[in-house]
Amino acid sequence: MGWRRATGPSTPPDIRCQVPGARVQRLYEARVLAPPDHVVVDIEMPPGHPLRTDRSEPVPKIVGMPNQPGVVPVKVTLQNRQGKRMLVDVNLVVAPDPESLWQELPPDMMAVGAKPVTAIDRVVSGALEARGGSVRGRAHANRGEHREDDFALWALANGGIGFALADGAGSARLARMGSSCAVESVSRALADASSDEADLRNALVAAVRGVLSDLEKLAASLNASLEDLNTTLIIGLCVPSVTADRCRALVWQVGDGLVAAIRAHDILVVTAGDHGDYTGQTRFLQGLSNDPDALARRCSITEVKGFHYLIGATDGVIDPFVMAPDDIDQPVTDVEPWRPIIGMAEAAFCDDPVAAGAAFMESLSVFTPGDHDDRTLVVVRAREGASS
Repeated sequence: MGWRRATGPSTPPDIRCQVPGARVQRLYEARVLAPPDHVVVDIEMPPGHPLRTDRSEPVPKIVGMPNQPGVVPVKVTLQNRQGKRMLVDVNLVVAPDPESLWQELPPDMMAVGAKPVTAIDRVVSGALEARGGSVRGRAHANRGEHREDDFALWALANGGIGFALADGAGSARLARMGSSCAVESVSRALADASSDEADLRNALVAAVRGVLSDLEKLAASLNASLEDLNTTLIIGLCVPSVTADRCRALVWQVGDGLVAAIRAHDILVVTAGDHGDYTGQTRFLQGLSNDPDALARRCSITEVKGFHYLIGATDGVIDPFVMAPDDIDQPVTDVEPWRPIIGMAEAAFCDDPVAAGAAFMESLSVFTPGDHDDRTLVVVRAREGASS
Protein backbone atom coordinates (compact mmCIF):
# COMPACT_ATOMS: atom_id res chain seq x y z
CA MET A 1 0.00 0.00 0.00
CA GLY A 2 1.51 3.33 -1.03
CA TRP A 3 0.71 6.89 -1.98
CA ARG A 4 -0.04 7.36 -5.67
CA ARG A 5 0.39 10.71 -7.33
CA ALA A 6 -2.83 11.97 -8.91
CA THR A 7 -2.69 12.30 -12.67
CA GLY A 8 -6.07 13.89 -13.46
CA PRO A 9 -5.71 17.00 -15.64
CA SER A 10 -7.67 19.17 -13.19
CA THR A 11 -5.83 17.97 -10.09
CA PRO A 12 -3.09 20.02 -8.41
CA PRO A 13 0.24 18.14 -8.48
CA ASP A 14 0.43 17.82 -4.67
CA ILE A 15 -2.93 16.03 -4.33
CA ARG A 16 -2.53 12.29 -3.73
CA CYS A 17 -4.78 9.43 -2.68
CA GLN A 18 -4.06 6.14 -0.98
CA VAL A 19 -5.76 2.82 -1.79
CA PRO A 20 -4.90 -0.51 -0.12
CA GLY A 21 -3.77 -3.33 -2.36
CA ALA A 22 -5.89 -6.41 -3.05
CA ARG A 23 -5.16 -10.11 -3.62
CA VAL A 24 -6.62 -12.52 -6.14
CA GLN A 25 -9.49 -14.67 -4.78
CA ARG A 26 -9.61 -12.74 -1.50
CA LEU A 27 -12.64 -10.71 -0.44
CA TYR A 28 -11.78 -7.04 -0.60
CA GLU A 29 -13.37 -4.12 1.19
CA ALA A 30 -11.57 -0.81 1.53
CA ARG A 31 -12.01 2.95 1.37
CA VAL A 32 -9.81 5.27 -0.61
CA LEU A 33 -7.91 7.44 1.84
CA ALA A 34 -8.16 11.09 0.88
CA PRO A 35 -5.42 13.68 1.48
CA PRO A 36 -5.85 16.25 4.31
CA ASP A 37 -8.75 18.70 3.92
CA HIS A 38 -10.43 16.52 1.28
CA VAL A 39 -13.14 13.89 1.27
CA VAL A 40 -13.97 11.14 -1.21
CA VAL A 41 -17.37 11.76 -2.75
CA ASP A 42 -17.33 9.09 -5.47
CA ILE A 43 -15.32 6.19 -6.87
CA GLU A 44 -15.56 4.89 -10.41
CA MET A 45 -14.34 1.36 -11.19
CA PRO A 46 -13.77 -0.03 -14.71
CA PRO A 47 -17.02 -1.42 -16.21
CA GLY A 48 -17.51 -5.14 -15.62
CA HIS A 49 -14.68 -5.46 -13.11
CA PRO A 50 -15.38 -7.78 -10.11
CA LEU A 51 -14.32 -4.94 -7.81
CA ARG A 52 -17.14 -2.39 -7.63
CA THR A 53 -18.16 0.76 -5.79
CA ASP A 54 -20.41 0.42 -2.74
CA ARG A 55 -22.32 3.70 -2.29
CA SER A 56 -24.62 2.49 0.50
CA GLU A 57 -22.83 4.67 3.07
CA PRO A 58 -21.97 8.40 3.04
CA VAL A 59 -18.36 7.60 2.17
CA PRO A 60 -18.12 5.18 -0.77
CA LYS A 61 -15.82 2.15 -0.69
CA ILE A 62 -14.50 -0.53 -3.02
CA VAL A 63 -15.76 -4.11 -2.50
CA GLY A 64 -15.61 -7.45 -4.31
CA MET A 65 -13.23 -10.29 -5.08
CA PRO A 66 -10.66 -9.79 -7.85
CA ASN A 67 -10.03 -12.80 -10.07
CA GLN A 68 -6.88 -11.66 -11.89
CA PRO A 69 -3.65 -9.97 -10.77
CA GLY A 70 -2.68 -6.62 -12.22
CA VAL A 71 -3.27 -2.90 -11.89
CA VAL A 72 -6.83 -1.60 -11.76
CA PRO A 73 -7.31 2.05 -12.78
CA VAL A 74 -9.62 3.79 -10.33
CA LYS A 75 -11.12 7.26 -10.75
CA VAL A 76 -11.73 9.04 -7.45
CA THR A 77 -13.71 12.24 -7.08
CA LEU A 78 -12.44 14.42 -4.21
CA GLN A 79 -13.96 17.50 -2.64
CA ASN A 80 -12.05 20.08 -0.62
CA ARG A 81 -13.30 22.34 2.18
CA GLN A 82 -14.33 25.03 -0.31
CA GLY A 83 -16.59 22.56 -2.10
CA LYS A 84 -14.37 22.32 -5.15
CA ARG A 85 -14.33 18.89 -6.76
CA MET A 86 -11.47 17.28 -8.63
CA LEU A 87 -10.86 13.94 -10.36
CA VAL A 88 -7.90 11.80 -9.28
CA ASP A 89 -6.58 8.71 -11.08
CA VAL A 90 -5.33 6.04 -8.69
CA ASN A 91 -3.92 2.56 -9.37
CA LEU A 92 -5.22 -0.31 -7.23
CA VAL A 93 -2.67 -3.13 -7.31
CA VAL A 94 -4.06 -6.68 -7.24
CA ALA A 95 -1.38 -9.16 -6.17
CA PRO A 96 -1.48 -12.78 -7.39
CA ASP A 97 -2.35 -15.66 -5.11
CA PRO A 98 1.01 -16.69 -3.56
CA GLU A 99 0.25 -20.36 -4.17
CA SER A 100 -0.04 -19.76 -7.91
CA LEU A 101 3.54 -18.46 -8.09
CA TRP A 102 5.03 -21.81 -7.11
CA GLN A 103 6.02 -24.21 -9.90
CA GLU A 104 5.79 -28.00 -9.72
CA LEU A 105 8.95 -29.11 -11.54
CA PRO A 106 9.91 -32.80 -11.66
CA PRO A 107 13.27 -33.85 -10.19
CA ASP A 108 15.92 -35.60 -12.23
CA MET A 109 14.90 -39.24 -11.84
CA MET A 110 18.16 -40.34 -13.51
CA ALA A 111 20.23 -38.75 -10.74
CA VAL A 112 21.94 -40.91 -8.12
CA GLY A 113 19.62 -41.49 -5.18
CA ALA A 114 16.53 -40.29 -7.05
CA LYS A 115 13.21 -40.98 -5.33
CA PRO A 116 9.54 -40.15 -5.91
CA VAL A 117 8.22 -36.75 -4.85
CA THR A 118 5.72 -38.47 -2.50
CA ALA A 119 5.65 -41.68 -0.48
CA ILE A 120 2.88 -43.44 1.44
CA ASP A 121 2.71 -46.70 3.40
CA ARG A 122 0.36 -48.53 5.78
CA VAL A 123 1.09 -51.27 8.32
CA VAL A 124 -1.22 -53.39 10.50
CA SER A 125 0.21 -55.27 13.48
CA GLY A 126 -1.93 -56.93 16.12
CA ALA A 127 -4.22 -54.35 17.70
CA LEU A 128 -2.42 -51.41 16.09
CA GLU A 129 -2.34 -49.86 12.62
CA ALA A 130 -0.27 -47.05 11.17
CA ARG A 131 -0.10 -44.89 8.09
CA GLY A 132 2.82 -42.76 7.01
CA GLY A 133 3.18 -40.19 4.27
CA SER A 134 5.84 -37.86 2.92
CA VAL A 135 5.49 -35.03 0.40
CA ARG A 136 8.06 -32.86 -1.27
CA GLY A 137 8.09 -29.26 -0.10
CA ARG A 138 7.13 -26.42 -2.42
CA ALA A 139 10.62 -24.93 -2.30
CA HIS A 140 12.10 -28.14 -3.70
CA ALA A 141 9.24 -28.49 -6.21
CA ASN A 142 9.80 -24.93 -7.41
CA ARG A 143 13.45 -25.73 -8.18
CA GLY A 144 12.90 -29.25 -9.50
CA GLU A 145 14.77 -30.82 -6.57
CA HIS A 146 14.28 -34.13 -4.80
CA ARG A 147 12.34 -34.76 -1.62
CA GLU A 148 14.87 -34.86 1.24
CA ASP A 149 12.57 -36.33 3.94
CA ASP A 150 11.99 -40.06 4.22
CA PHE A 151 10.27 -42.55 6.52
CA ALA A 152 9.78 -46.27 7.16
CA LEU A 153 7.02 -48.29 8.85
CA TRP A 154 7.24 -51.89 10.00
CA ALA A 155 5.45 -54.41 12.18
CA LEU A 156 7.16 -55.59 15.36
CA ALA A 157 7.22 -59.25 16.31
CA ASN A 158 5.26 -58.49 19.50
CA GLY A 159 2.29 -56.92 17.74
CA GLY A 160 3.69 -53.41 17.98
CA ILE A 161 4.62 -50.94 15.25
CA GLY A 162 7.94 -49.31 14.53
CA PHE A 163 8.56 -46.14 12.56
CA ALA A 164 11.50 -43.98 11.54
CA LEU A 165 11.49 -40.46 10.12
CA ALA A 166 14.48 -38.59 8.71
CA ASP A 167 14.80 -35.01 7.50
CA GLY A 168 17.78 -34.57 5.20
CA ALA A 169 19.67 -31.32 5.65
CA GLY A 170 18.95 -28.73 2.98
CA SER A 171 22.64 -27.77 2.99
CA ALA A 172 23.81 -31.34 2.26
CA ARG A 173 24.10 -32.18 -1.44
CA LEU A 174 23.10 -35.85 -0.94
CA ALA A 175 20.65 -35.36 1.92
CA ARG A 176 17.98 -37.37 0.10
CA MET A 177 20.27 -40.41 0.24
CA GLY A 178 21.22 -39.84 3.87
CA SER A 179 17.59 -39.80 4.99
CA SER A 180 16.72 -42.91 2.95
CA CYS A 181 19.75 -44.81 4.21
CA ALA A 182 18.90 -43.96 7.83
CA VAL A 183 15.27 -45.12 7.81
CA GLU A 184 15.98 -48.26 5.77
CA SER A 185 18.83 -49.27 8.08
CA VAL A 186 16.68 -48.78 11.18
CA SER A 187 13.71 -50.74 9.83
CA ARG A 188 15.97 -53.70 8.99
CA ALA A 189 17.63 -53.67 12.41
CA LEU A 190 14.43 -53.43 14.46
CA ALA A 191 12.08 -55.67 12.48
CA ASP A 192 12.41 -58.48 15.05
CA ALA A 193 12.57 -56.32 18.19
CA SER A 194 11.15 -57.97 21.34
CA SER A 195 8.72 -56.42 23.82
CA ASP A 196 11.14 -56.44 26.76
CA GLU A 197 11.96 -52.87 27.79
CA ALA A 198 15.68 -53.43 28.39
CA ASP A 199 16.01 -55.37 25.15
CA LEU A 200 14.23 -52.62 23.23
CA ARG A 201 16.50 -49.90 24.61
CA ASN A 202 19.57 -51.95 23.68
CA ALA A 203 18.09 -52.67 20.27
CA LEU A 204 17.51 -48.96 19.64
CA VAL A 205 21.12 -48.11 20.47
CA ALA A 206 22.41 -50.95 18.30
CA ALA A 207 20.19 -49.80 15.44
CA VAL A 208 21.55 -46.25 15.62
CA ARG A 209 25.13 -47.52 15.66
CA GLY A 210 24.22 -49.58 12.60
CA VAL A 211 22.89 -46.48 10.86
CA LEU A 212 26.12 -44.59 11.55
CA SER A 213 28.09 -47.48 10.08
CA ASP A 214 25.83 -47.71 7.02
CA LEU A 215 26.14 -43.96 6.40
CA GLU A 216 29.94 -44.23 6.50
CA LYS A 217 29.83 -47.06 3.96
CA LEU A 218 27.45 -45.10 1.72
CA ALA A 219 29.66 -42.00 1.86
CA ALA A 220 32.71 -44.07 0.91
CA SER A 221 30.87 -45.69 -2.02
CA LEU A 222 29.87 -42.26 -3.32
CA ASN A 223 33.29 -40.69 -2.70
CA ALA A 224 31.44 -38.16 -0.53
CA SER A 225 31.82 -36.85 3.00
CA LEU A 226 29.49 -37.81 5.86
CA GLU A 227 28.31 -34.19 5.93
CA ASP A 228 27.05 -34.62 2.36
CA LEU A 229 24.51 -37.09 3.82
CA ASN A 230 23.49 -35.03 6.88
CA THR A 231 20.09 -35.98 8.28
CA THR A 232 18.03 -35.92 11.44
CA LEU A 233 16.47 -39.13 12.74
CA ILE A 234 13.46 -40.10 14.87
CA ILE A 235 12.87 -43.74 15.80
CA GLY A 236 9.62 -44.74 17.47
CA LEU A 237 8.46 -48.11 18.76
CA CYS A 238 4.81 -48.29 19.76
CA VAL A 239 4.23 -51.36 21.94
CA PRO A 240 0.64 -52.28 22.83
CA SER A 241 -0.38 -52.35 26.49
CA VAL A 242 -3.16 -54.06 28.43
CA THR A 243 -5.92 -51.93 26.89
CA ALA A 244 -6.44 -50.65 23.36
CA ASP A 245 -6.03 -46.98 24.33
CA ARG A 246 -2.69 -47.50 26.09
CA CYS A 247 0.78 -48.12 24.73
CA ARG A 248 4.44 -47.77 25.56
CA ALA A 249 6.27 -45.36 23.29
CA LEU A 250 10.01 -45.91 23.03
CA VAL A 251 11.63 -43.05 21.16
CA TRP A 252 15.16 -42.19 20.08
CA GLN A 253 15.74 -38.83 18.44
CA VAL A 254 18.38 -36.45 17.17
CA GLY A 255 17.46 -33.13 15.56
CA ASP A 256 14.10 -31.44 15.16
CA GLY A 257 10.61 -32.86 14.72
CA LEU A 258 8.65 -34.58 17.48
CA VAL A 259 6.67 -37.57 18.71
CA ALA A 260 3.36 -36.82 20.46
CA ALA A 261 0.18 -38.51 21.62
CA ILE A 262 -3.08 -36.89 20.57
CA ARG A 263 -5.64 -37.48 23.32
CA ALA A 264 -9.23 -36.44 23.91
CA HIS A 265 -8.46 -33.14 25.66
CA ASP A 266 -4.73 -32.57 25.39
CA ILE A 267 -1.49 -33.33 23.56
CA LEU A 268 1.26 -35.29 25.30
CA VAL A 269 4.58 -34.45 23.65
CA VAL A 270 6.77 -37.50 24.17
CA THR A 271 9.94 -35.97 22.73
CA ALA A 272 10.56 -32.69 20.96
CA GLY A 273 14.12 -33.16 19.72
CA ASP A 274 17.12 -30.97 20.31
CA HIS A 275 18.86 -28.06 18.67
CA GLY A 276 22.31 -26.83 17.85
CA ASP A 277 24.27 -24.02 19.45
CA TYR A 278 22.32 -21.23 17.73
CA THR A 279 18.66 -20.29 17.37
CA GLY A 280 17.04 -22.22 14.52
CA GLN A 281 19.97 -24.62 14.24
CA THR A 282 19.34 -28.36 14.46
CA ARG A 283 21.59 -31.35 15.11
CA PHE A 284 22.34 -34.12 12.66
CA LEU A 285 22.94 -37.82 13.13
CA GLN A 286 26.41 -37.62 11.62
CA GLY A 287 27.62 -35.30 14.37
CA LEU A 288 26.99 -37.79 17.18
CA SER A 289 29.51 -39.90 19.05
CA ASN A 290 29.26 -43.65 18.49
CA ASP A 291 29.53 -44.19 22.24
CA PRO A 292 26.69 -46.54 23.36
CA ASP A 293 26.09 -44.73 26.65
CA ALA A 294 25.79 -41.34 24.92
CA LEU A 295 23.38 -42.78 22.37
CA ALA A 296 21.34 -44.50 25.10
CA ARG A 297 20.76 -41.15 26.84
CA ARG A 298 18.73 -40.09 23.82
CA CYS A 299 16.18 -42.87 24.45
CA SER A 300 12.93 -42.17 26.24
CA ILE A 301 10.21 -44.61 27.33
CA THR A 302 6.74 -43.23 28.00
CA GLU A 303 3.58 -44.98 29.11
CA VAL A 304 0.84 -43.30 27.07
CA LYS A 305 -2.71 -43.55 28.39
CA GLY A 306 -5.91 -42.67 26.58
CA PHE A 307 -4.32 -41.90 23.23
CA HIS A 308 -6.30 -41.48 20.03
CA TYR A 309 -3.21 -41.21 17.84
CA LEU A 310 0.53 -41.43 18.35
CA ILE A 311 2.29 -39.30 15.75
CA GLY A 312 5.85 -38.84 14.58
CA ALA A 313 6.43 -35.70 12.52
CA THR A 314 9.25 -33.80 10.87
CA ASP A 315 9.50 -30.05 11.38
CA GLY A 316 7.78 -29.40 8.04
CA VAL A 317 4.55 -30.68 9.61
CA ILE A 318 4.99 -29.00 13.00
CA ASP A 319 6.55 -25.58 12.36
CA PRO A 320 3.72 -24.01 10.31
CA PHE A 321 1.27 -24.51 13.17
CA VAL A 322 2.84 -24.97 16.62
CA MET A 323 6.04 -24.52 18.56
CA ALA A 324 7.31 -27.62 20.34
CA PRO A 325 6.96 -26.97 24.09
CA ASP A 326 10.06 -26.50 26.24
CA ASP A 327 8.53 -28.54 29.05
CA ILE A 328 7.44 -31.91 27.69
CA ASP A 329 6.58 -33.23 31.15
CA GLN A 330 3.29 -31.33 31.11
CA PRO A 331 0.49 -32.08 28.59
CA VAL A 332 -0.44 -29.30 26.18
CA THR A 333 -4.00 -28.28 27.05
CA ASP A 334 -4.37 -25.53 24.42
CA VAL A 335 -5.07 -27.83 21.48
CA GLU A 336 -6.44 -25.17 19.12
CA PRO A 337 -3.12 -24.53 17.30
CA TRP A 338 -2.81 -28.29 16.86
CA ARG A 339 -6.11 -28.59 14.95
CA PRO A 340 -4.50 -28.76 11.48
CA ILE A 341 -2.16 -31.54 12.67
CA ILE A 342 -5.04 -33.39 14.35
CA GLY A 343 -6.92 -33.08 11.04
CA MET A 344 -3.99 -34.72 9.23
CA ALA A 345 -4.04 -37.60 11.72
CA GLU A 346 -7.79 -38.05 11.33
CA ALA A 347 -7.46 -38.02 7.53
CA ALA A 348 -5.08 -41.01 7.72
CA PHE A 349 -7.89 -43.45 8.56
CA CYS A 350 -11.38 -44.12 7.33
CA ASP A 351 -13.45 -47.13 6.26
CA ASP A 352 -12.07 -46.99 2.73
CA PRO A 353 -8.25 -47.40 2.85
CA VAL A 354 -7.82 -45.95 -0.65
CA ALA A 355 -9.85 -42.86 0.16
CA ALA A 356 -8.01 -42.48 3.46
CA GLY A 357 -4.66 -42.55 1.72
CA ALA A 358 -5.67 -39.87 -0.77
CA ALA A 359 -7.18 -37.67 1.94
CA PHE A 360 -4.07 -38.09 4.09
CA MET A 361 -1.69 -37.03 1.32
CA GLU A 362 -3.92 -34.09 0.40
CA SER A 363 -3.88 -32.89 4.02
CA LEU A 364 -0.07 -33.05 4.08
CA SER A 365 0.07 -30.89 0.95
CA VAL A 366 -2.01 -28.01 2.33
CA PHE A 367 -0.53 -24.62 1.41
CA THR A 368 0.68 -22.44 4.29
CA PRO A 369 2.33 -19.13 3.28
CA GLY A 370 5.94 -18.91 4.34
CA ASP A 371 6.37 -22.64 5.03
CA HIS A 372 7.64 -24.69 2.10
CA ASP A 373 9.61 -27.57 3.66
CA ASP A 374 9.13 -31.29 3.01
CA ARG A 375 6.45 -32.79 5.27
CA THR A 376 6.53 -36.29 6.71
CA LEU A 377 4.03 -37.70 9.20
CA VAL A 378 3.44 -41.13 10.73
CA VAL A 379 0.18 -41.83 12.59
CA VAL A 380 -0.40 -44.89 14.82
CA ARG A 381 -3.74 -45.80 16.37
CA ALA A 382 -5.53 -48.75 17.95
CA ARG A 383 -7.52 -50.64 15.32
CA GLU A 384 -11.25 -50.30 15.65
CA GLY A 385 -12.74 -53.39 17.26
CA ALA A 386 -9.30 -54.83 18.06
CA SER A 387 -8.11 -55.69 21.54
CA SER A 388 -4.60 -56.10 22.82
